[in-house]
Amino acid sequence: MNGPRMTDIKNILVLRPRALGDVLMVTPVLRALHRQFAGVRIDVGVDDTVAAILDRNPHITHRWLFPRRRPRRWQDWLPIYMGIPRVGYQMVIDLHGSARTAMLTLFSGARYRVGYRLRGRRYAYNLVIPRDTDRTGQRRMIYAARNNLEFVARCGVTGEPLEDTRLVY
Repeated sequence: MNGPRMTDIKNILVLRPRALGDVLMVTPVLRALHRQFAGVRIDVGVDDTVAAILDRNPHITHRWLFPRRRPRRWQDWLPIYMGIPRVGYQMVIDLHGSARTAMLTLFSGARYRVGYRLRGRRYAYNLVIPRDTDRTGQRRMIYAARNNLEFVARCGVTGEPLEDTRLVY
């Protein structure tokens, strides 16, 4: 599959649930998506324990709060698994790559499902990206925010938004 057609995109979901620092490193991606897809709804799936870092982020519309506090029950996840498909996302970007985020990506019903090429998870994605590679496909160890921007470059984000690695908090 080639990159998505921009005119098809009305709703985007970005999944990056865990670790405060990792969620913070996604904020340049949210800005780049906001600039590239003007007027598009951009939602984020994030663990409830780190969601506060996105409270003042002007580039997102909604946060799906994943339950991390104990005790967790399957009933805690039911509104998420039922709610995400109802939104009608055209694109889901899984920047985490866990079994759970892969499943959420698959169940979203999105036309464009983007994720890392990881064993046992590729079934969920129709645009698969090797981990730690730049947009030319070269494997490189780079700053996490830059790596995330390289990831979305393969989703149709182009130009100046890809150069801004400033964090939003």
